[in-house]
Amino acid sequence: MQKSTCILLRRSTIDHIQKVHMAEKVEEIRENIEKIQGNVEEVKKKHSAILSAPQTDEKVKQELEDLMADIKKTANRVRAKLKVMEQNIEQLEQTSMMSADFRIRKTQHSMLSQKFVEVMTDYNKTQTDYRERCKARIQRQLEITGKVTTNDELEEMLESGNPAIFTQGIIMETQQAKQTLADIEARHADIIKLENSIRELHDMFMDMAMLVESQGEMIDRIEYHCEHARDYIETAVQDTKKALAYQSKARRKKICLIIAGSVILLILIIIIVYYSGEEDNDHDLCDHLGSDTGVHLGWCSGNVILQLAAPYTILLILQPYTGGSKFQIFCFLSFPNCRLQRKKK
Repeated sequence: MQKSTCILLRRSTIDHIQKVHMAEKVEEIRENIEKIQGNVEEVKKKHSAILSAPQTDEKVKQELEDLMADIKKTANRVRAKLKVMEQNIEQLEQTSMMSADFRIRKTQHSMLSQKFVEVMTDYNKTQTDYRERCKARIQRQLEITGKVTTNDELEEMLESGNPAIFTQGIIMETQQAKQTLADIEARHADIIKLENSIRELHDMFMDMAMLVESQGEMIDRIEYHCEHARDYIETAVQDTKKALAYQSKARRKKICLIIAGSVILLILIIIIVYYSGEEDNDHDLCDHLGSDTGVHLGWCSGNVILQLAAPYTILLILQPYTGGSKFQIFCFLSFPNCRLQRKKK
């Protein structure tokens, strides 16, 4: 018995440690994704600063490259951790099908993967937008130098990877022309780096996108159940409010009954005190209080009788013990509109 108890305690402790470890991993992945998201916002600011500056700022360019390198490093780390998490879920699925722990881990992995793909999609869009803005700036600079190019021609120049193509036929007689050429070459270099970065992250991005797409049906089911759970909660809240209202009404009725009983008891005590000093205990007396539909009190042959006629008649008979000061109390419920009939002697 003690041995089995120890085994159960050990298993419980191990399960608790595993859950804590899992929660720490999930939190670490979430923090890394948030870090990438923050870096993407900084990249957007650097892009705007570079394109709005009249001359290339090497410091800003270096900061941009550092941000891009950090995003790549963190993204690879997140991808690796999600892969390990997925493998653990597959092992758990084989050992404990559809357990609560399995569903929790599956849901966490799905949500983290979806968030990661959303952040990386935003980063990819940011790079693509920056490439288009750089290309538009190169085209404007070429027009300034007198070289008009179409969009297709500009794409061919960019794909060639040779910046000398942009300088063909450009006469660099003035300092402005030289600066324009330097800006064209700088934008071209930025585009080359962007394309390399997009290419490096492409495989990882597609892998995670396919994973999220395959999990889309399960996420939809989770959202469906969450919506229904919310509806059930709202219904339960309404039912609880109704129950509280009914409870309050019942409490008020109970209080009213207690007050009515107290009043009746008080009336009985008054009657007892009033008639206890009478010399003749066998006389028939029926004093009436109120109207015919009100309260009727009487002392008949030693019995105190109380009649209530709205709408039911309650007969309270107080029977004294022979030769004593104690009383027996009897309570009877009669039908509506019932009246006491005095017994003729």
